[in-house]
Amino acid sequence: MEERGKPLPIETLPRDELEKIQNKRLRYTLRKAYETTLFWHEKFDSLGIKPEDIKNKEDLQKAYRKGLELTKEDLIKRYDDLLPNYLIRTYYEELWTSGFGGRPKRIPYTIDSYKFIEDGYKYCFNSIGVEPGDRVFVMLAPFPYASGIHIRECIKNFDAHLLEITMPLRPQQVLDIFNFYKPHHIWGLPTKLNEITSQFIEMGIEPSSFKLKSLGSGSEGVTLGRKNKLSNIWKAPYFDEYASTECGIIGYQCEKGYLHIPEDRILFSVADLNSKELRDDEGNDLITCLYKDNEEPGIFLINYSHNDITKILDDKPCACGRTTLRIAYPKRVDEVINIGGVKLYARDIENVEEVKDYVNILTHDEKTGKEKLEVRVVTDKCFNKEITDKILNAYFSSNPPAGTFLYQVGEIIIKNVSPEELYNGLKILPGKPRRVFRM
Repeated sequence: MEERGKPLPIETLPRDELEKIQNKRLRYTLRKAYETTLFWHEKFDSLGIKPEDIKNKEDLQKAYRKGLELTKEDLIKRYDDLLPNYLIRTYYEELWTSGFGGRPKRIPYTIDSYKFIEDGYKYCFNSIGVEPGDRVFVMLAPFPYASGIHIRECIKNFDAHLLEITMPLRPQQVLDIFNFYKPHHIWGLPTKLNEITSQFIEMGIEPSSFKLKSLGSGSEGVTLGRKNKLSNIWKAPYFDEYASTECGIIGYQCEKGYLHIPEDRILFSVADLNSKELRDDEGNDLITCLYKDNEEPGIFLINYSHNDITKILDDKPCACGRTTLRIAYPKRVDEVINIGGVKLYARDIENVEEVKDYVNILTHDEKTGKEKLEVRVVTDKCFNKEITDKILNAYFSSNPPAGTFLYQVGEIIIKNVSPEELYNGLKILPGKPRRVFRM
C-alpha cells in the first residue's frame, strides 16, 4: 500500500507517459460516444468531424473551435439524446445537480460511472490521509443530489467507515455523534462546517479537543480566509475539492494547498466560451471526461464547461511531488456580481472574521437601469463601522475606493440581521445554500 498523503505513481508520471494514457482513453471515449448516442453522432456529423480524426488534446481543441462541445442547455433540453443506447440493458441511478436555481440537471450513473469517480476520490482521499479503519463524518446532500452519493460510493473502497448525515440535526445530536463515534475526519458543506463550529463554541466546547486528522469540504465554494479560520479552530488541516455532479472530482487539494487535476481521467483546459479560444490566463473551465476501454458510462462529457472561472498555474512539478496540472481555486460564475460596473465575488465576505453567515441580494431597477446590492450579514460581535469597512474591503480588495463609493451612494446596502431574518422574503430551493439571489 502506498504511504497515505504521498503521491500515487500515476500522479508523478512524466508528461509524455501521461499523455499516452490520455490519448488512448480520449480515442475510446469519442468513438464510444459517437457509436452509442444520438446527440454525439449528430454533433460529429454536422461538423464534418469523425471521431478518428481526433487523436490527442490538440485535435480536440481544434474540434472545440469548430463547435464540438456540450453545453448546460444541452444537458437539459437534449437529455434523452445524450443517453447511450446500452442503458436499456444496464443498471443506472439518476443523480441531480443542486446548484443555484432553475431546473436541475440529471446525470445517469452506471457502475462504470462510479468507477470513474472512484479514481478521482482515490487521489483525493489519499492526499488527505484517510486510512483503513478511519471514521469519516459526512455532511453533504442526500440522494438524489450527488455530493453525498459520490463519497458514499467511493469511501467504502478505502476500507474506511462512513458516518453520514441525511437530515438536519440539532447541535446536541451532532455532539452525541462526535462523542460516541469519535470521527477522524469531517467532510461537508463549508456552510455546515462553519455552523457546527460556531454551535460547539457557543456550547462551551473546544472543537480542537476532538483531535481530528482533517477537515474536508466540497460541493460549495469556500474562501482561503474561512478555510484558515476553521483549520485554526479545529487544529486540523483543511482539504478542499473541486467537484460536480456531472463528473465527480475535477480537482483535489494536496498538502501544499494546490488543486490538482486527476489527468488520467480528465482533460482540462481554460477557454473563452464566447470566442472558443483557449486562454493562458483566467477563463472558464473546459473539461472532457476520459474512459478506459470497455467502460460504459451514463453520459459522455466532451468539451463541457461548468462556466466556473479559473486558470492553470505554471506546469512545473508541485512541491508535493505531483506532476499533474494545478489550477487556481475556481469561482462559481453564479456568484460573480457586477454592481456599478465593478465585479465582486460573493464569497469574499467569508474572509471577514466577524461574519458568521451572509447572503447577497441583487435587484435591478428597470426605470433607471441601475442595480442595487443588499448584503445581509449575521455577525458574532457588535456590528459597527469597522466591520462594514472590512466587508467592503473584502469585496473590493483590488479596488477599495469603488466599494466605498457604491456604499456611500446607496448602491450597496449592508444590513446586520439575526439568523432568523437572513432569508426573509427569499425563496429557498433544495440543495446547497445560495449566496446570491437575483431579484
